[in-house]
Amino acid sequence: MKHWLLTLSFIASFASYSADQLTYGEAYTVYSKELNQQRTYYVKLPENYHQSNNKYPVVYLLHGQWDLLPAVASIDMLSTEIPEVIVVGIQSKGPELFPQKTQSDFAKFLYSELIPLINHTYRAAPYKILSGHSNAGRFVMNQWITNGLEFSSYYAFSPSLEDGKINERLLALSPQEIINKSPFTLTLADEGDHMLKPFEEIDSYFSKIKSDKLTSAHFPEQTHSTSRHTSLSFALKNTFSGWQPSNKVMAGNFAALKEHYINFGKRFGFDAEIDIELLQKLSAYFVMSSKHQDKLNIKEVIKYGIALDNKNVAAFWEIVDYFITNNNEPAAARLRENICGVIPHDERC
Repeated sequence: MKHWLLTLSFIASFASYSADQLTYGEAYTVYSKELNQQRTYYVKLPENYHQSNNKYPVVYLLHGQWDLLPAVASIDMLSTEIPEVIVVGIQSKGPELFPQKTQSDFAKFLYSELIPLINHTYRAAPYKILSGHSNAGRFVMNQWITNGLEFSSYYAFSPSLEDGKINERLLALSPQEIINKSPFTLTLADEGDHMLKPFEEIDSYFSKIKSDKLTSAHFPEQTHSTSRHTSLSFALKNTFSGWQPSNKVMAGNFAALKEHYINFGKRFGFDAEIDIELLQKLSAYFVMSSKHQDKLNIKEVIKYGIALDNKNVAAFWEIVDYFITNNNEPAAARLRENICGVIPHDERC
């Protein structure tokens, strides 16, 4: 285990960068019959979307015109802790997000027009999350209360609770009615007593229900604005808890590691695979190990990576070059031998 940790530390500083233009989403416009107007939405696809045929979970983000950039940044920082996701930012604001007892035109647009469009256009897995901050967080809460199974999970960050309407509707539900709904995450920043008191009322009710489908957290060190990063990171890590395998699993039999991701994907209904960054680290670890099993593991790692995408061979050659640069010729030679054993016709073999 010590050798594993040292190897991860050794290779942690290694990263590959490209000169591609930075982008945090593409903007699209669709005419909505429900809203009787054009509506803009934004899509950020996973980095490996076009190199695979996989389906991905979808995060539907309200206030997309403002919150897409911080959301994409937060998700990028969690790249090794959660699976890749499609992010759909939805232009939305003002009265259209006010809670209603019947479905609003905006809610109808979301359910009957936008989600079917995303499902038709992209490889979207069934698992979908509705996320909102502030006024949009209140909309999310109202949707969870009234239609708690439309989404796989709901996130409400520092929602506007001061008028008491959401609390009134929520507390009118029985514990069993709440448990029967999809998982729900509620967070609050440093918002003052007018927001803290209704939050504490809900938090207290959740505590009495004692369901692992209900999560709430107070972040008094965060402002209303900065809580978007903290809250989304907290919610996603909680939703996808267990995605990152333990060091023991990563350093063990590679077949067991593949099984870990397969089983995780089955739980959520999407395709789960090992990302190339982890495969690079594994290739470095296994090639430096003296264990007989690891001599077999290294070939399996390379086969797996190339099967995902032929271009991944370049990532393994980068590790070879890294070893050479750091005066570890024996490791470079062993890794080169294994790469060429898998793809003997590569130009560097």
